[in-house]
Amino acid sequence: MKLSDIAARAIKLLKEAGPEGIHNVKLAQMLGIPRRRVYDLIAVLSAANLIHVKKERGGSRLFWMDALPEASKRIDMLSQYATKLKNENKSLRLRIATLQRQIEQMKSISEASVKVTEAAEQVKFNTNRLTIRALAPNRITQVYSTGLDAVVESDKPGLVVIPAVPKKEKEKEEEVVV
Repeated sequence: MKLSDIAARAIKLLKEAGPEGIHNVKLAQMLGIPRRRVYDLIAVLSAANLIHVKKERGGSRLFWMDALPEASKRIDMLSQYATKLKNENKSLRLRIATLQRQIEQMKSISEASVKVTEAAEQVKFNTNRLTIRALAPNRITQVYSTGLDAVVESDKPGLVVIPAVPKKEKEKEEEVVV
């Protein structure tokens, strides 16, 4: 039999013995183990401050310490705290999943609400610079220039042209702001 199993049975017997305690020879008989194994138990349980040993004729009397209920209360308190943390963790994971679904819904709504207009004719911008952006989740796949024309391609339809403000107008805006 393992020492841990013997210790568990010995602790149970010591608790049941109450304030009278139990003699180490009687404990060895009750557990069905040699007396030398009881000394191992006594050493470990004494070191852990779980029992009090009183020397008697022919051996020792073992008493279960009153400190254990305090330790037991602390263990219960820590166990309850761990359970509380697990529940909070579960709650937070559910909240995160809910927020992620809401983000996905908002993305799909915003993508659907973007109006895509088709330019059938040329559109002239009074600027020398344009920004071209692909609508999310599209990507620009290729850009090339002939010197007179620039061609921008994306993996799916949905390109946005953003004209830059000419420098002269930009300077006028800055003067008004200052």
